[in-house]
Amino acid sequence: MQENEVKKSAITINDYYAKLSKKEKSQILGYLITHYGFRYNTIQQKLTGKSDFNPRDLLVVKTVIKEDLWRSN
Repeated sequence: MQENEVKKSAITINDYYAKLSKKEKSQILGYLITHYGFRYNTIQQKLTGKSDFNPRDLLVVKTVIKEDLWRSN
C-alpha cells in the first residue's frame, strides 16, 4: 500500500515511470500502445525523458496515470 502512495507522489511522469517495477512498466506501455496507438519506441523514450511530450500525448498519459486506467486492463 505504501509503495503505491510513493509512486503516486512522484513529481513528474518520468519520476512516476522510473519508480514502477518491470512488470508495471510493461503493463502501462501495453495499455498505451493498445488503447491509444502509441509506438513502442516513441512512448518509451517519452516516459523515460529522452524526448519531450507534445501537449496531446502529455494529457493522455497524465489522465491514464491519474485515473489508473492502465491497472484495470
